[in-house]
Amino acid sequence: MNQVKGRKAQREELDAKEVRPKNGRSFPKMLAKVTMVPILLFISLVMGLAIGFSVVGKMPLSQAFQYETYKHIYDLMFAA
Repeated sequence: MNQVKGRKAQREELDAKEVRPKNGRSFPKMLAKVTMVPILLFISLVMGLAIGFSVVGKMPLSQAFQYETYKHIYDLMFAA
């Protein structure tokens, strides 16, 4: 019986020792993920606007990035 208890105590000690201290290696990966997701979302938004306006809508691409375009869309949607 004592052998079983001794092994269990040793295993618990090893488990407690195996907790790795945090080093700085995970921070760059986390920072890359946090910055890359918004950048990729912004790129996909710009490409979607470009394709939607120039290919699907057959409009000039410069119109996709003008304030007046979105003001007109807002007025159409929320006109009373």
